[in-house]
Amino acid sequence: MRIGRAGRLLALALAAPVAASPDGRIAIDHSRLDCVPHDRYTRITATGAPADGVAAAQLQFRSEGDRGWYSVGMAVQGAEWSAFLPRPIRPLARLEYRIVMRSSDAAETATPVAAVPVRSEAECGSPSQSSAEVAAPIVVHVPKGAPLVPPVPAGFSPAGIVAAQERAPTSRRKKLAVGAGLAGGIAGAVVLGGNGIAQTPGPNEIPGFRFSRTAPVPGSVLSLSRDQLSVFVLLTGRATRIDFFWVLELLGVGVETVCVSMSGRATVFSALPATVTLTGPLFPRGACGERFDVDRSRLRVSINGRIVFEEIQAPLPFHFEP
Repeated sequence: MRIGRAGRLLALALAAPVAASPDGRIAIDHSRLDCVPHDRYTRITATGAPADGVAAAQLQFRSEGDRGWYSVGMAVQGAEWSAFLPRPIRPLARLEYRIVMRSSDAAETATPVAAVPVRSEAECGSPSQSSAEVAAPIVVHVPKGAPLVPPVPAGFSPAGIVAAQERAPTSRRKKLAVGAGLAGGIAGAVVLGGNGIAQTPGPNEIPGFRFSRTAPVPGSVLSLSRDQLSVFVLLTGRATRIDFFWVLELLGVGVETVCVSMSGRATVFSALPATVTLTGPLFPRGACGERFDVDRSRLRVSINGRIVFEEIQAPLPFHFEP
């Protein structure tokens, strides 16, 4: 059966929803996802017309039924804007996302909200735009009122994710203890710069990181629902002020499967060397079951979106129970 020009135009319109701003300056061209696989980062792309009228773009996402939008800044290459969606994990069944583009005069245009099923890789397939890893941490802006740790909504893995550094309130002293708590028991005080933004070290002041010990000790039995794990890391070098994000992954015995992860943000003001305590909620990852063993850990540290430390620590055995 031959399809006429009108039919082809209708098919294109259904495959690539377009949202125009009220004055028609920006139209977003995006092919809506039909499915997102569990445990993979999915790359989402769009273009805006006119291309030179788009000043910035965001990928906004949430678990279906949530109110607040989490967002990731999109990068541009040529006329195409793109960003990776954090990894959805079981049992999340559906997620919602939209793309927001901003013109040079700050007018915003958004695509309609897309509600997309989340399925296993076997059911959904592994589209070319999805990946098991990302080259750099995904910087996520957390909606107002949502916790900074983890910096993703329920149903998403915090692995490979860092929370965007937001401007601190004017009353800085009142927030010092809170900041230290969010960082997970940091040995040292939180320091903020004169403009209310946490300061980071210069290129020649990035400290060294060295694994020290854990609490509880390796070989212990842990519960994902009741226990926490603390990892002690020694910082060395010249820097005395540092703001960094970290992700710790625990790997299954003899495999590369990540069974458990935790992540957080640390802001430290302390003379080096100093020992930092990294701790936070433990999140199940992968298909390791209710009871499983891990024997290694992988720690990644990033500063200003750049990974400055990555190391696998072995042996580091733990047994997990429900």
